[in-house]
Amino acid sequence: MKDAGKDDTIYIQDILHETANIQNFVKGLDKEGFLKNELVRRAVERSIQIIGEAARGVSQKFRGRHPEIEWRNIVAMRNFITHAYGEVDYAMVWEVAQRDVPALESKLKEIAKKGKI
Repeated sequence: MKDAGKDDTIYIQDILHETANIQNFVKGLDKEGFLKNELVRRAVERSIQIIGEAARGVSQKFRGRHPEIEWRNIVAMRNFITHAYGEVDYAMVWEVAQRDVPALESKLKEIAKKGKI
């Protein structure tokens, strides 16, 4: 449900803030280093949750105008992490951090550059 006090710009800014955080958290780490570092794993996990919450708040109108963003998958990942508790697949989280987060950031920055937020 959309927060009446926020517009899409705020949600997108939240997402971009967390994509930057994730990339900073994993900077200089390889997969093995990530998997061994509980602090970083949990930080990335939390940032993914925040991204999912923000994506869930983005209006249907905005989502419809930007189908290049996989809104459902973003929210689904948040739901999976939130409800998996101790069963989070951190190898999958690593892949998301390496592949999906930079791609999401790039797409959202392109949308912002075109003034479509």
